[in-house]
Amino acid sequence: MNRCFIHDATVSDDTRFCQGCRFEKCLNAGMIYKGIEKPLDLPDSDTPAPIPKLQDLLNIQNNQWALHEKYAQCRTFPEPAGSFKIDEKLYRRADQSDINLCLHIGFRNANNWANLFESFKTLKSRDKKSVMGEFGIAFLLVDQAYKSASITDCKSFWFLPNHTFLCSESQERNQSKFVNSLIQSLKVPFSNLQIDDVECVILKALLLFSPSFPRHPKIQQSSGIVQKFMSHLMSYSVEKCPENGEIRFGEVILLLSSIRCAVKSFYNQTRQCGNFNIDSFDNFLRNCFLT
Repeated sequence: MNRCFIHDATVSDDTRFCQGCRFEKCLNAGMIYKGIEKPLDLPDSDTPAPIPKLQDLLNIQNNQWALHEKYAQCRTFPEPAGSFKIDEKLYRRADQSDINLCLHIGFRNANNWANLFESFKTLKSRDKKSVMGEFGIAFLLVDQAYKSASITDCKSFWFLPNHTFLCSESQERNQSKFVNSLIQSLKVPFSNLQIDDVECVILKALLLFSPSFPRHPKIQQSSGIVQKFMSHLMSYSVEKCPENGEIRFGEVILLLSSIRCAVKSFYNQTRQCGNFNIDSFDNFLRNCFLT
């Protein structure tokens, strides 16, 4: 045992300074001493995380849609023959680069939107990727069905976020059949029901927290979130259609199964030759699809 003559304290053999000297070294290094503080109360791990408000989710969605308009303004028309005019606006047939761009937009928007929910945000990366493999496609299909129904009632065009379009009368037989199925199963009911931006938000939330693929990871609060947004949809349906709100609620809920079927068709299309073939995607998109 040694002794510190500055503070008149003993120093053990395995230390060079006494407690007083070590404390002074900390102060000299810039430590701010405010005395002993009471430890912070940690939140109860069983306390559920707050669920984002419907208006906050709507604001994020509308901000994303506003950004889509900027992509649309940057589009060019190298081939006038491949363009089509609707209400004095010129739209161009989508090519490979448009499809890649819009898939990027869809997956990134879906991930940013889903991260507003703490129960999704705290998932492990592996589980997030698994969920996003289905939800990312469902998310972009909701956006595209809404846009397609908003631009025109014509049953020949399916519009992408940058205002380019896919046509049901394509030279590629597989793509033509795929686009026609999207139009019939999603665009037509979105148009007939006049699905609006609030209902798009509710559909997205229900799709995120009720995944349909096998062995999907468990997301905390899923049942509570689904119940809350089901309640939102019922209230909104009655508000929008006071005379038959319950019927409208059921018709909107049926869209969930149509969207999930379209997701499966989308994945099948990535195995076909053409612009949607997975080999034509970049590494980011292949990683999204190969979950």
